[in-house]
Amino acid sequence: MRKIVSQKISIAMLLYALLCAVAFESFAQSSNPVQKQVQAVNDEPFIKMDHSTAQYCNGPQNVDYFTVELMNNGASATGYIYIYGQKDEALKNHVLLWQIKKQIKRWSIDASRIKIMTGELRAVGSTEFWIVPAGKPPPPIVPAEWDYKLSPKPQQINSYCGGWDEDHDAEFLIEFLKYNPDFIGEVRIEETSVKRYSKIAKDAVAYLVKTGAPRKRLKTVRLNSPQGADPYTIWLVPVSRSIGQMEIVYQFSNGPVSPEYQRDFTVTLNKTNAKLRFRSYGIKQPTEITVKTGTAKFKEIMELAGKIEIRKGRTTRNDGCVGGGGESLKVLDAKRTVTFSAEFSPCGSTDYGNLTGDLKLIKTKITALFPNEEYLK
Repeated sequence: MRKIVSQKISIAMLLYALLCAVAFESFAQSSNPVQKQVQAVNDEPFIKMDHSTAQYCNGPQNVDYFTVELMNNGASATGYIYIYGQKDEALKNHVLLWQIKKQIKRWSIDASRIKIMTGELRAVGSTEFWIVPAGKPPPPIVPAEWDYKLSPKPQQINSYCGGWDEDHDAEFLIEFLKYNPDFIGEVRIEETSVKRYSKIAKDAVAYLVKTGAPRKRLKTVRLNSPQGADPYTIWLVPVSRSIGQMEIVYQFSNGPVSPEYQRDFTVTLNKTNAKLRFRSYGIKQPTEITVKTGTAKFKEIMELAGKIEIRKGRTTRNDGCVGGGGESLKVLDAKRTVTFSAEFSPCGSTDYGNLTGDLKLIKTKITALFPNEEYLK
């Protein structure tokens, strides 16, 4: 009897151990950030790991998992990495490719065992990691060579995946300037001290020129704010949209009110000056006033608009409400092309238009350029 009971207990313990092992394996697989699946290609099983390039910063991490998996499949298996870039994102595509290659070099694995190929550009990019058994053909792909043509917008080189890398940024700056003659390299420095800014700017430009960047296509800009995590950031900027070439137009109206309270004004500002055009039925003031601004003040307002998310939101159309004032903001490039335009109009209990963000703060900053004009407050 005791022997039978002992045998039953042993069997129960064995079953419990098996269940624990299965549960642990399931947990390990679900916690792995790279989802693995066996997919049939040419009637042979291949291990495929999917990775969306919408999460660029996971690229190096996925390379690590992929390399380990490749080594676990024996010395005869070959790894294939297929990267399908994203349309109109040449900089991001090349940065991702560079990151993957850099991460592979950190592993002591024969370079010939991992093949990297770039494919067509898609609306949403993706990266495929394949492990192919010895003697079997790899999954099909139509190779495509990516160009370096940038879409016409300012783009920060070292904004991807943190980790400031001065050599990498200089390398990409030189390469992209070569293929984009309408762009310049803009070195943006967060610094409240003009003296420290001048030192950082001088050193940054000297380094970039030493590595091969054309001096005539480099510009430095001081952001009048506390120094950030990186000494400076490098931007590829269309000449027409360089901060020094842009213009802001801000308009304000407090709507149809009694003449003594009516305020309508427009401020047009750039890196050189700010021009105020004022209209009021109740106050006799000059209709036009011009003051000097300077690049630092202008840049400060541009940066503030970004930090407080002054942006174009979903349009709320007026349903016939009459009354109320409004505000509008436009940004123009050197070619007088409007690159941003939005407006806001409160009426009754509803806000109409598509301009969102801390409008009161941006108004305060702009009108502060005219400290003697009390009627703007």
